[in-house]
Amino acid sequence: MAFRFAKGTPVLHQLLDPTLDITFKILLLRHPDLLRDMIEAVLDLKSPIEHLEVINPEIPKEFPADKTIVLDIRVLLQDGRQIDLEMQSTFPPGTLTRFHYYWAKAFSECITRGEDYTILRPCISIFWFKEPVLQSPRLHSIFHLSEDESHEVFSPEIEFHVLELPKLQLASAHRQARLERWARFLTARTVEDLEDLAREDATMIVAKNALEELSLDSEAQRLARERETAVLVHRHLLSSSMERGRAEGRQEGQAAMLERMLTKKFGAAPAWVQDRLRNATAAELDTWADRILVADSIETVFGK
Repeated sequence: MAFRFAKGTPVLHQLLDPTLDITFKILLLRHPDLLRDMIEAVLDLKSPIEHLEVINPEIPKEFPADKTIVLDIRVLLQDGRQIDLEMQSTFPPGTLTRFHYYWAKAFSECITRGEDYTILRPCISIFWFKEPVLQSPRLHSIFHLSEDESHEVFSPEIEFHVLELPKLQLASAHRQARLERWARFLTARTVEDLEDLAREDATMIVAKNALEELSLDSEAQRLARERETAVLVHRHLLSSSMERGRAEGRQEGQAAMLERMLTKKFGAAPAWVQDRLRNATAAELDTWADRILVADSIETVFGK
């Protein structure tokens, strides 16, 4: 939901959902220190990031009604590495392929024609998932391009980090406390959850205050509501399309079976029969299937 209701306190607090991509992006854009800390936590950096630049700080005006618009955060670090950070609340078909495409596009933009390939620096993609995606029970999975058996890395420039929030409770014994705190922040359901985090770490104090401040912003509220509506509509259309595809698949299978039955009983089906089968409704196919059991001619099956 665009808002989260925290009922653990006497006063009902209404907070924006940080796992909604628009809220996620605005929150981190307004507070670069939080963005820096999250990247350091995911990459487990031993030294702090001294400088970062957000390459795409804009929010497209037409984005709320278009779920196909990706609200990622592209960051350039001082050493030339590029980070693409994204919150993904749904997982429609083609999502992983899209990630490959966006990585390749970002990597190709790191160099211009005529420049030497040795200047290319790693492009690192970081994906937070609201739903489980991988078979691994780990909260944090890291992918490189490597040889299947020896695991020798082919190219260090390719790096994907997948963080699956539903697997927070399944995090390994070697988990990073800093990264886990971010996962707990993103999945917090009550004000008490956020207060517990704030007592543990100074960065979480900033994150809690930033989310509460953002939740009072009327423009942020409007954007979150519109974005959530777009997400819900997208999910409905996707679900309807898949169900329609399954129904059409069942109907095509039924028509093919009926044609085989007709062929066995009456010989090869003439063109007009094939045309009737191809354009039939589900109800017509059921009627013809019942008739074929007692019909003495193919014409009788179709009521001729």
